Order: sequence, then structure tokens, then C-alpha cells
Amino acid sequence: MKKLFSTLGMMALVSLCLFSSCKDEDYPAATTTATANATQVAAAATDAANNAVAEALAAANAAAATTGATVTQTGNEVTTTNADGTKVVTTTTTSYTYEVNGQSYDSMDAAMAALSKLPAGSTATVVATLIQTTKTVTYDANGNKKDEKTDTKTAKGKETKFEIPEAGEAAEKVVVELPTSVNDTTKTKTVDVTVKTTEKGQHSGGGIN
Repeated sequence: MKKLFSTLGMMALVSLCLFSSCKDEDYPAATTTATANATQVAAAATDAANNAVAEALAAANAAAATTGATVTQTGNEVTTTNADGTKVVTTTTTSYTYEVNGQSYDSMDAAMAALSKLPAGSTATVVATLIQTTKTVTYDANGNKKDEKTDTKTAKGKETKFEIPEAGEAAEKVVVELPTSVNDTTKTKTVDVTVKTTEKGQHSGGGIN
């Protein structure tokens, strides 16, 4: 009999421990997920690269019109060949950085990850900045490098400000502006960003309702 009571007591104690553990365990918090339209991000990057080359080509052609130089383009390189055989090669590269509440990130994916860590109900501000680097190399008539210069320009888009939705609220859909030219502020692309917050499922072995 004593053995029976002892066994029942141990079972009750184990059950109580399991119940308390499940009941007292903190349920997982709400999860925020931010996603950007990848196709639009890629389109903006392509547009920015194309605009940079087009502007460099236009500048080279304008200069060549008064000197009689020959201008050619290969990819993101614009080459001006002068009558005396000297050359100027201009290479442009573009990239973006993104600020989330003042913190800078070097990719849209990283910016979305940062947004996903913000608590529900908090305010988020997103800004995109276009960075254009122009390298200019001059060569003598024998093809020897004479000089090299690098210039960097930036263009910042408009701020997008919104609130991270609470769990159960409708997803927040906003638009982030990406500049596509450092010389023409009218040239921009937009990227759709969706932010939603969901409540994670509760522990399946919780206490009694």
C-alpha cells in the first residue's frame, strides 16, 4: 500500500511540474516580416547603371564635339581617343545603401532584416541613397597610364516613414524611392515594401483554459 501511495505521489508531482513548466513558459513573441519587391530593386539598379553610363557618354560626346576626338562605349566604360593618340577612359559604377532609423545597410535584404527586428507599433524610417563612383584614367599615345582620378557622388531618395503593424492588423504596404541618377533628381524608381506582424502559435501543452 505504501508503495502504491508513493507511486501515485510521484506521478502527481511529475504532472504538476510539467503543468507548471508549460504554463509558466513564455509563449513566443509576435514575428515581424518585411519584404521588398526584388524585381523592382533589380530594375532600379539596372536603370541607375544605365543612366550613369549614358551621362558619361553624353559628357564625352559634348567635349569631343569641340576637339574632334572619337568616343566609344563598351559596357560601363566610355573611351575618348584624341587625334594625337592619347586616351581618356571613364568607368562608372553604381550601388545603393539603405538607412533604417538612421542605421546604414549595404543591401535591401539587410534593410528588410533590420525592419523585421523592430517591435510592433514602433515607427520606422527608410531612406535609399544612390552611390556613383566615376574613375577617369588618362593614357599617353603609347598606351601608358598618365593619371587616374576617382570621383564619388551620391543622391538620396525621399524618406518613407510608417509604423510597424501590431499582430493581427493588416499588413503595412509602403513605397521606398530609389534615385537612379546622381545628376537628375527627377529620375527615380519605386520599390514596394510589405511589412506584416503575426502572432506565433502558443505552446500545445499549456494550462487549462
